Amino acid sequence: MKHFFLILFIASNCLVFSQENKQNGLYEEYYENGNIRISGQYLEAKKIGEWKEYYRSGKIAHVYEYDNNGKETGFHKIFFKSGKLKSKTYKLDDGSYVTKGYYEDNGGLFYEMFTAKQKSYKYSNISRNRFKTSKFSEAKFEYEIPNGLYKEYYRNGELKIESNYKDYQLNGLWKKFYKTGEQEWEVTYFNGYKEGSYKKIHRNGNVSVKGSHLSNLKSGKEKRYNENGNLIWKGNYLKNNLNGLWTKYDNKGKAILSGYSKDGKKNSEKETKVPDGDIEQTPIFPGCENELGSIAQKKCLYRSISEYVNENFDPTIASNLGLEGKQRMHVLFNINTLGNVSNIKVDAPDQTLEVKAKEIIGKLPKMKPGTIRGEPVTVPYSLPIIFQVIGNAKE
Repeated sequence: MKHFFLILFIASNCLVFSQENKQNGLYEEYYENGNIRISGQYLEAKKIGEWKEYYRSGKIAHVYEYDNNGKETGFHKIFFKSGKLKSKTYKLDDGSYVTKGYYEDNGGLFYEMFTAKQKSYKYSNISRNRFKTSKFSEAKFEYEIPNGLYKEYYRNGELKIESNYKDYQLNGLWKKFYKTGEQEWEVTYFNGYKEGSYKKIHRNGNVSVKGSHLSNLKSGKEKRYNENGNLIWKGNYLKNNLNGLWTKYDNKGKAILSGYSKDGKKNSEKETKVPDGDIEQTPIFPGCENELGSIAQKKCLYRSISEYVNENFDPTIASNLGLEGKQRMHVLFNINTLGNVSNIKVDAPDQTLEVKAKEIIGKLPKMKPGTIRGEPVTVPYSLPIIFQVIGNAKE
């Protein structure tokens, strides 16, 4: 009998905890070492009141809250493994939400993020019953992105970053400040990418560098000044590269050196490195580099992985396994700080499919790693794959 196969692929960067054993009254779940893992209360199969999750050590990891209808109130607290408060989120009088994060060492305010409309909070525990391992059962909370004003602080309490997010992407002016309080940078964003003017400022308030971006790339004229406000360099960029004639000036404004950036003899100073303002950068799949904004880059990543799986998975494998109808596989993997896939876990209806899925995911190309505040981080991904085995060509 000829078989037809339909592969449906859904990618997500959050791992959703499966709610099992729903009941009325107190609910508790434990790690295999005997320490409590989750505690809370159900009412008519709905979570209500305060729920708590714990690290393997027994220390509190997360506190979150539901109303009597089983809906999240938006209130939650996250703790470091040391037991110190990492962040807390609560509702303001105007209906918006604020999340405050704290430094672990001194307990000082690290950041404030304001969200006009709270997203459903997704937390990334994986049920031990889904995978024959407890490796994924420890609390791993996904990072939150603001949808409004965002402020970040140095350990000394001075403001470090001030920016605004719209639809969870940077929009408008992004500002950075020196540790002593003076403004250092001002960069214009639109829908998550650099678009418009950028400016670096000396501590005395005079402009150091000013230029502009076009579609996230430095383009057009850039001028550089000394602390006294005198022009010292002027030139052009084309798609982020020094381009054409660059001219250097003395303190009296007289041109003393000119050169073309491509002749290798007389050149300007190094290219200006404009800082990236986004809190979180998704891993970038090869070919997705030119996508504008975090949402577009994530979609490109998901689409690229989907296409890769469909191109490399041989559906005829299932023809010899006796499988019928809809079959579901679930794959977990990390994109590590080097951009490589690691720690692959597969739950599949047959071991042959498990082995094949691991092989395919393991050969995903090297990517640009994800970052949080400019530092590479390991990003966990959850990948459901659904097979529909159809035995009749007319169906």
